[in-house]
Amino acid sequence: TIKGAAAGVLGAAARVPGLQSLPRVSAVGPGTTAGESAAELALGLTRAVVELIAASAPACDVDDRSEQLGSLIDAVSRTQHIQDLAAKLIDFWYILREDLVSNWSRSAQQHWLRGAHAVLNGDMQKVPGLLARTLCGLLLEVASSLRHLSCLPWFDSPESETWSLSLHYLAHLADEEVPPAGWRFPEMALIPCEPDAAALAGHRLVRRDEKGRTKRAKGSEVVLSITSGGKMAAPCVHMLMNSKKPRASDAEPSLISGVEALVSSSSQQSKVVKEADRLYMQKTKPVFLQNQGSSTLKVCFFCEKDLVCALPLGGIGGPCVLTLEPGLRATVRPPSSAERFKIKVLPPGLMDRALYYSAVARGQTVQLR
Repeated sequence: TIKGAAAGVLGAAARVPGLQSLPRVSAVGPGTTAGESAAELALGLTRAVVELIAASAPACDVDDRSEQLGSLIDAVSRTQHIQDLAAKLIDFWYILREDLVSNWSRSAQQHWLRGAHAVLNGDMQKVPGLLARTLCGLLLEVASSLRHLSCLPWFDSPESETWSLSLHYLAHLADEEVPPAGWRFPEMALIPCEPDAAALAGHRLVRRDEKGRTKRAKGSEVVLSITSGGKMAAPCVHMLMNSKKPRASDAEPSLISGVEALVSSSSQQSKVVKEADRLYMQKTKPVFLQNQGSSTLKVCFFCEKDLVCALPLGGIGGPCVLTLEPGLRATVRPPSSAERFKIKVLPPGLMDRALYYSAVARGQTVQLR
């Protein structure tokens, strides 16, 4: 079986048609100054995403968990605003194994994804506090869907308790001390904890300009640490102890605002729903391929009405071109809003001599010969 083949697992949010990659902005901006509640909120939210991804590694459908999830965590630690953080959370959802979140209904996931896209496209000038509060709710809902899994012992640990409590505190902070319009995140870095700093903690997320912090850690190191029983140092412990919110073992939908509250214009609201539903369909209705022939086959996906079939969807080196040896299977998630496609089956290395063409639909299982 080819795990994740042609799935396009990382960067899924940025590849949704009509959704552009987020621009790089200066880390100096509203809410980035040390000591500001907005900066504390940024650090807390980013740390929560890092810890969730690392703790959920066994539930992710990627070929090399340490390397690929480590790269995603590195990208999370470099986020510069909450929209960027929402994009990384969507990428994480995209690689969660569907069979392991079967208790999370598809309708609930679709609603969740719309909320995540609303944060991704939300109005940072008018509702930065609501965006932060909604992101807290989205994180708690994902955790709720994973909490029952025996392969994820972190979710039954005291660290999970602290993680949930911190999100409730951050949601409260976003309500009480709303981040400024145009809120930006300070530059952050992952660092290994010093032996005498926190005996049970392996890593911390800190401001990059924090004095005395020169050694950096890689995201892959965090994944290996947490999946082996390591810890992330908890932030703002004294504030968490004063929080009146109890631990939430389940998600709290009340923390998640609707698309209309987060996105200003009606046209943008429609775009958000369309983009979310497109990505939802892309993940949940893949095309399954199995090579039942005696020779290696190359398969390329094209638009259903493509008469020439020269340039596959996503390009020649993209997610819709793969090679299958006899007996192997693959799962393909074409990056398109279309329901049906045309596949071109040919010998490996040759793009001009097709063995045959076939029409396929999302959710279909195709036997190749």
